[in-house]
Amino acid sequence: MAYISNTLSFLRLAAFSLNHVALSIAIFTVANMLHTTGYWLTVVLGNVFILALEGGIVAIQTLRLEYYEGFSRFFGGDGRAFRPLTLGPAYGGTL
Repeated sequence: MAYISNTLSFLRLAAFSLNHVALSIAIFTVANMLHTTGYWLTVVLGNVFILALEGGIVAIQTLRLEYYEGFSRFFGGDGRAFRPLTLGPAYGGTL
């Protein structure tokens, strides 16, 4: 079962690649309808938009992999509760 879920996880990466191609085609299709200044403005702003959008997608996927998949596989939560280091009142209290 783990092999199937890992394969499906990598298929999601292929979908992100297809999304990138579709967005790039859309940007260049719109840019080709414009003259020189509009063309370059559309290409530059379109690529900045794609970069920001895909950066957000990558950030979300990184958080998902770290917190959901990483913690569910490797974190047991059976340790001791955290207690901060404290010093007695003669030394000024808590660090």
